Amino acid sequence: MLLLASAFVLTLLQGSNAQNKTSVTPADCNTIETDAGVALDLVNRHRRDGYVFGLFRVADAHKLHIGNSSVLYLTLDVLETECPVLSRRHWESCEYGEIYSTASNGTRAESYVNNDFGQCKIITYTSQLLKKPQLYGFNCTLSPVPPDLLECKDCPVKVEVLEVTEQHKNIAAKALKKFNSESNHTNYFDVDKVEKILKMTASREGHILGFSIKETNCSKSAQQAEPTLQCDFLDDWHAYVGFCKARVISDAEEPDGTDISCELYSPWVRPHLLKCLWLYRHTGDSNPT
Repeated sequence: MLLLASAFVLTLLQGSNAQNKTSVTPADCNTIETDAGVALDLVNRHRRDGYVFGLFRVADAHKLHIGNSSVLYLTLDVLETECPVLSRRHWESCEYGEIYSTASNGTRAESYVNNDFGQCKIITYTSQLLKKPQLYGFNCTLSPVPPDLLECKDCPVKVEVLEVTEQHKNIAAKALKKFNSESNHTNYFDVDKVEKILKMTASREGHILGFSIKETNCSKSAQQAEPTLQCDFLDDWHAYVGFCKARVISDAEEPDGTDISCELYSPWVRPHLLKCLWLYRHTGDSNPT
């Protein structure tokens, strides 16, 4: 995507009039924090999975002036927040990290787990006509928390970040059964993607998962009448989506060792599609046949 954005910038340069002067300068230190925050919010709104990125610091910033317009090049150090991208929340309203609590031999132990750290390279374009910056390219990379930072030899609970596999999706699906049985939603939900999983080991073994869910075409009444009914996801325009956090304890003496909480969000409406539909409709009205 950055290559496409760079091509766009070159086009701007080639198409600029001879009288329009272009210059690249370091960004204004007094305003760059605000501009970087706006750019990061545009990136988060463009993404479709994972967790919302929060701004840690501005590593580098330069601005290309093209006549009455400008292109901003940003390199931002970011941290994953606890907000899923599906929530559409602004990164400043999200929290970082979480404290996971587990009881072991009557003792309450708390383990703090840091979020992944990363870097985003972002290009935005602002014209004098639109005033608001537009996102023209970004590339973000994340580095997982090093295992040694999670080690605690004296802690009664050992925490380990696992690489997500198909097996973990099955664990999420089992946890989701509890949500489906207890929620008042008319249709069943299924696991879309497991975003993160932690393994906790003490006197018992357990997993903590964060995963996205999506509404299926199976109603609860139809499923009860035909248990083997195959369920498929509804299309994006009609399906409710959500994000769940679950704690699953593996213990034969505790058959219902599952705690799950899910947030549901309205059917995903892509802003760029609505914009295209709006432009098409109004262009048609202004040019009657």
